[in-house]
Amino acid sequence: MAEFTARRTRQYPVDFGYTSTFVEVVDEPQLIDAARRLLGSIAHHGLVEVEFKRDARDGSMKVLDVNPRPWTWFGLGAAAGVDLGAMLWAIKSGQTVKTASARPATSWMYLVRDIVAAGKLISSGRLAKRAYFSSFTEVRAWATFQENDPMPGLIDVPLTGWRVLTRRILSAILTGKCLGRRRDGVSSTAAEPDRRDR
Repeated sequence: MAEFTARRTRQYPVDFGYTSTFVEVVDEPQLIDAARRLLGSIAHHGLVEVEFKRDARDGSMKVLDVNPRPWTWFGLGAAAGVDLGAMLWAIKSGQTVKTASARPATSWMYLVRDIVAAGKLISSGRLAKRAYFSSFTEVRAWATFQENDPMPGLIDVPLTGWRVLTRRILSAILTGKCLGRRRDGVSSTAAEPDRRDR
């Protein structure tokens, strides 16, 4: 009924990707063909996201993940003209649903985390400031902000600040990692157990 391809242009953390921060609709017909073959081989029907990663060695696309559920940037579809949630509801309700295709030059952004991701990319020379600011012109969907329900977007900024404060800064202070040495002169790294398993 509907399909489109999108590229995770930025993520956080920038090199591993715990979460997408900037995703844009792109035209990648070979990925649609590959996803159709994969889903057809298991007779899958319904909502799904098939995630690929381009192999830098030979340009081939490798399957990373298959998600038969709504994903983080799910709202991009509706913003691009392919409202997957509404289509799924209509199908399950027995309504006639017309096929749809996504509008190009449509993007989704998780603003708070994207600022951090972009800052790291800019400081390392992997993203130009001009390119970052121009990416805002195509944003049609936001991770936490919606005009008719602004509260989640307004809460997200202080909530993210609180997470950073409690998980990173206070945790580092309490474990002595920010101080380097404790009052008794013993190195905190020598006195603390190995925490890499956390």
